Amino acid sequence: MQKHDAGKKLPTATPSTKGLLQESHSQCLTNMLLDERNFLPWSRAVTVALGGCSKLGHINGKIEAHPEDDLGYEEWLASDNSVMSWIFNSVEPYIYEIFAYSNSAQALWDALVGIEETDRIFPLLTSLRPEYDDLKRQIPMSPVLPSLTEVCAVIQGEETKRQVMNPTPAT
Repeated sequence: MQKHDAGKKLPTATPSTKGLLQESHSQCLTNMLLDERNFLPWSRAVTVALGGCSKLGHINGKIEAHPEDDLGYEEWLASDNSVMSWIFNSVEPYIYEIFAYSNSAQALWDALVGIEETDRIFPLLTSLRPEYDDLKRQIPMSPVLPSLTEVCAVIQGEETKRQVMNPTPAT
């Protein structure tokens, strides 16, 4: 395989070689390592790279895990472990340490996406005006932290309720 800036070139699957590829676990998906500031460009680079070697389904749910007693399980597991390894090689070491025990590529990806959403929720909450202080306290105390979309919907609902309850007088 030829070297380039992003590490080793990822193998591509063709109909005749799919399942026969020997994938190296030292390969990188992108020359950009995930840190606390670059999730969006990093995730785009990773999804493009995985799509380019027919592995995107491991993180988007289109390639489902085989049951352990299924004949295809070992092949699926090897492929999924390759994807996990590529993702691990594309993140900063401190991020790897947090997610090293993920059970599958999809679980790893979902956790990384969840952390990114969480990192966006708290700045959003702190930016709300003082009249939303109750909401700012309630959301983080939920048993399960809602998604960014759910938080935005709650804020929007509260804003709509305030406008209905306290309409501005017509001038």
